[in-house]
Amino acid sequence: MSSGTTDRPLRRLTVPADWRGMAYFQYGWAPQPEADGLWAIGRLARIRLPLGAEPRAVRLSLELATREGTAAVRVLVDGVCAAAAQVGPEPAPMTVGFFEATDRTRVDVVCDALDPAPKAKIARWFGIRSFAVEAQDGSPPLAGPAKTIINFVETCPWYSAIFQDIFDYYAQYLSPRFELVVSVDPIEGAGLYHYHRTPQLRPEDIRHPAVCTIHHDVLDWGGPGLHIDCFLPVLKRMDHVFVLSEAARRLLCSTCGLKAVTRIPHGYNEMLLRARYPGKVAGKVVLGVFSKRYPRKCKGEPSLEEMYRRLNPERFDWVFVGAGRDADALMCRELGFRPRWYQRVPYERLVSLYESISALVMYSYFDGGPASIPEAAAAGCPVVCHPRGIAADMVTPEVNGLCLAHQADCDEATFNRLYEEDGLLDRLSEGMLGQRQRCLTWRQVVRSYEEAIENHFGL
Repeated sequence: MSSGTTDRPLRRLTVPADWRGMAYFQYGWAPQPEADGLWAIGRLARIRLPLGAEPRAVRLSLELATREGTAAVRVLVDGVCAAAAQVGPEPAPMTVGFFEATDRTRVDVVCDALDPAPKAKIARWFGIRSFAVEAQDGSPPLAGPAKTIINFVETCPWYSAIFQDIFDYYAQYLSPRFELVVSVDPIEGAGLYHYHRTPQLRPEDIRHPAVCTIHHDVLDWGGPGLHIDCFLPVLKRMDHVFVLSEAARRLLCSTCGLKAVTRIPHGYNEMLLRARYPGKVAGKVVLGVFSKRYPRKCKGEPSLEEMYRRLNPERFDWVFVGAGRDADALMCRELGFRPRWYQRVPYERLVSLYESISALVMYSYFDGGPASIPEAAAAGCPVVCHPRGIAADMVTPEVNGLCLAHQADCDEATFNRLYEEDGLLDRLSEGMLGQRQRCLTWRQVVRSYEEAIENHFGL
């Protein structure tokens, strides 16, 4: 797909060169009519090298330019910086190599804006005007056998951190016979179309073979179009539906009459999550809230705020992770707590925070996940939750967590048990470590997905 006049923001770019390869921008790209190239919306592009399974020494040559302003550009090979330069609006060459690579080698081009601009997104636009791969032995790059393209379709160009993390795991762990392409609209010629925002999808826009993942709670009546009744016609057009929780699977099969529904929950990163449970920290029970704060307060904010007012700052403290949680941290500070708040932290830092909390709190009224539940299980961290989504499948009351009822007196007593009952936290942590064996790593999640599409579509 060369630079054209279409205004649909896709993420895949097939480079018109004498070798076969592709690049796609992590946050999408949109061709600019006046530009000889493609401009990323965001700060990361990924290049898939046209190589086979055997390691080869190759050199990568790129020509980069920003849409406006100056940017610091780094080229990462399997996460290690291999080259860096400052790039401006005038096209500039950049060379990386020689380095050992296979068809599984990840090459990321990361762009960080240096100059301020009125619109932050535009300041971070950059383009890969051209790129080529050269083998050290002079032979042409190998494209390998033809791959089946799995097209992850987002439907709406809205940035989602959890989607980006999930897509990265699929790109990393899908078997080599598949090529993952992420786009806002479906591309031409994919072997499978996987839709990730079903409430925003119209039945007539679905391409087949089609599957979807429902990431939210299908009984959520508070968000626009999120309740199952609003997008059931879309689900009935799907060839297969993936859900995160057993409750969602049962509802779709028994009440809605869908036949092909598979539950595959979120996974955890086994390379980073370790079981180092702290219990009480400096004599206090430290409670973690790891979720974005939404304006419609679907994460149980009214009940949370009541607990801030009721719990004793001499017994409890809080760690918040997520956009908007500064409001919670400020309220807690005014009430005498000493909270910590992180708006957005690297995943490596996020998982280490499980080692600094006594229990994870999930107070959601509705939730399809969340991803923090399997992470807590892998870390041996007890969960205090309202049993929705994955929490209902993974948290057994009095064994590896405690349940909340959105009743202030009852919930206050539940939290106080964590402080008052000797050995309770350690017992719940041991129970959660036992749950770890039932949790899927992200590698296993992707393998389960492959098995499902193999069995249903024969891919």
